[in-house]
Amino acid sequence: MKRYGIVRPITMNCIAVVKAGGRILRSAFQQRRLQIGEAVRVGHDVSFFGGGEVILGDNVTIERGVVFRSDEGATIEIGAGSRISAQSSLHARPGQVIRFGRCSVLGMRCHILSERGISFGDDSSLGSESFVGPREDGGQGSLVVGTKSHLHSHTWIDLCADVTVGDSVCTGPQCAFYTHNHVPSPGRLVWDQLPRFAPISVGYGTWIGHGCYILPGVSIGDHSTIATGAVVTKSLEPWTTAGGIPARVLKILAP
Repeated sequence: MKRYGIVRPITMNCIAVVKAGGRILRSAFQQRRLQIGEAVRVGHDVSFFGGGEVILGDNVTIERGVVFRSDEGATIEIGAGSRISAQSSLHARPGQVIRFGRCSVLGMRCHILSERGISFGDDSSLGSESFVGPREDGGQGSLVVGTKSHLHSHTWIDLCADVTVGDSVCTGPQCAFYTHNHVPSPGRLVWDQLPRFAPISVGYGTWIGHGCYILPGVSIGDHSTIATGAVVTKSLEPWTTAGGIPARVLKILAP
């Protein structure tokens, strides 16, 4: 075992502390307005860009490789005790907002794009490798996710129109919420047809199983259950259990 005495270990520890503290300073070089609370932990290769504002609350953890881009007049706010996992990116367009409430979690390798505002309530989460943002040119929807709602990995939320998810909603992995469709036009390829946008809403206490698709204009009532693999094309009343392609009502539970 090599013996370095007392000087070298102390020097090495001092260098490590300076490097760790320098991560925030180095990352913030291209960010004009950055507010950092107490006990914030920032991993290596984290980047902050743009002329907007980034606010990191107390005890926030930002893992390696995360990219924040807050354009002019925009705000990205991460609530106290929240975690943004590795290699995710958050982009707030000019004048828009991305907000995660207290003790929220964003999974690894997620991509979040805010055209008209995105808000996750306290104790909410979005699983790894998920996408939130408009899929079509001209689409500019907002997203509101309630408190204690958990959207599993590989979630796809198309924000061409507004999407509202109530409190205490849970989804399985690989679910998709599509707010756009195409208007059939004879003689034109599908991808050349004009898009049509419509909002989606999911009520309080709803469970959506693995691999479900929620299509434009659908409203799902409180306390509903959507069976695995369902494609929901029509709105559902509260306390409804639905499944199939297209989804049909299987049972209505009296509250």
